[in-house]
Amino acid sequence: MKGLALFEFVDYPPHFLALGITQKSGILNVPEMDSLRVGVRSEAQGWERSVALKRSMCSDRWIQHRRQPSKEYRACVADAQNATTARNFYRMPDVYLNFGRLANSTDVNLFVHGWPRFVSLAPLLAAAQTLPADPLQPPSSPPTFVQHLPYPRGMAPELVAQVLTWRAEHHVPLGIPTSYLYVRPRDQAALAAQPTIRRLVAAGQLQLVSWGDFSFFEDWDTYDLSIQAAHGVLSFWGTNTRVWVADLDEFIVTHLDVPTMLGSSKCLPRRSACYTMHRYDVVLGAASTDGALREPTIWRTPGHSPLLTAYRQAMVVADEAEPKTWSDPNNVFPVTLHLTTACTGGNDTKSPCSTQVPCAPVRQQCAWIAHILHMFTAQRRGLGKDAVLVPLGPGWLIMANQSRFW
Repeated sequence: MKGLALFEFVDYPPHFLALGITQKSGILNVPEMDSLRVGVRSEAQGWERSVALKRSMCSDRWIQHRRQPSKEYRACVADAQNATTARNFYRMPDVYLNFGRLANSTDVNLFVHGWPRFVSLAPLLAAAQTLPADPLQPPSSPPTFVQHLPYPRGMAPELVAQVLTWRAEHHVPLGIPTSYLYVRPRDQAALAAQPTIRRLVAAGQLQLVSWGDFSFFEDWDTYDLSIQAAHGVLSFWGTNTRVWVADLDEFIVTHLDVPTMLGSSKCLPRRSACYTMHRYDVVLGAASTDGALREPTIWRTPGHSPLLTAYRQAMVVADEAEPKTWSDPNNVFPVTLHLTTACTGGNDTKSPCSTQVPCAPVRQQCAWIAHILHMFTAQRRGLGKDAVLVPLGPGWLIMANQSRFW
């Protein structure tokens, strides 16, 4: 069993303000969280043991430094535990829980040593027992591919419906039949009233997932994207599903369908429980012009997808953006917005995820992700004065028989 923990503040940490960290800086975590001794116990069966805590920060660095991954990870953990080099805060969620095997126990409580309160895991364990098969056994059928989408922020329901339609038209033929859109309760009625969204739901191409606010962090725009991503992946544990943590403004560019791509030795350097895809920012016009100023208007205009019309002569930023990942929920941990790791075994907590290795990268000639940088804003975010833009040819969306795309 795997999960993640969010510890909400009772009082805002005083030293945060001294460091210029405000409540609008995003969910942050004080270093003391790393010293918590977390455990699980069964009162009825009379057992208790520790739970392994994982640092997403270290896992991210580990993946980004592939040449010496294990050395980098160990150095990261050592620095985080060193009082002279430890950071004053960590981005949430930096505490991941690896419960290991819980056998057939259903009365398990999660607790922190020295704290009187605890959390019952009984409802989660009862739900897990309804899964059709042991997720650690080899599946008997090909996996299903889905995409996780975070809740829309500051977008009109009509625009959300239109973009979701274009995304379905683009990705369903690529072998991604269903998108899971996280929706805040306040937005559910307006989105569900859109005829296009009702059609997508009826066709099985869209599922709306209700996602409420945390009490302390209510109304934050980006307060819990990492937690949403982890929930969106781990919710498919045991279902033989592969999950892409995506955004509304991201499109896969490939001449293959995704199941073929992720099953081809020509596209993958090795087999893995997770695959990272190269991701590039795509824009209209050069960095020195005002081409981006009209991009949000293009995406708000009904009709055919702008990808097939306005963006036939687009440009790509030469510097690669952070990648996105396809994950097997049974064998990855922890999960972040851009990065995760593949479980390789170990027995320090009797868990198959006690040790991890970086995900395998999908070869760029097979597929990459186009991030439409200015789909929703005319601001030239992410484009500095030294940004290098390279023209994309008119056939960049199909990429057939091309080894380079620009």
